[in-house]
Amino acid sequence: MVLANEYRNFQIRIVQDLTNPTAVGQRRIIASHTAGPSAVYTLGTAWTVQPSATAKFVIELPNLML
Repeated sequence: MVLANEYRNFQIRIVQDLTNPTAVGQRRIIASHTAGPSAVYTLGTAWTVQPSATAKFVIELPNLML
């Protein structure tokens, strides 16, 4: 279970999408999210290619260059 905004400013990356494979590899910064076992993530910018409901993703530190 996650706390509200625990992963704010992290990035979410699509790693698998068998329904929509062109969505794989996209990364977006998490602007905010709800708490709980089924958190809802709000992104800073919309997906270029909408991932399917069955897409798998990872949450990781953003790879921003300073």
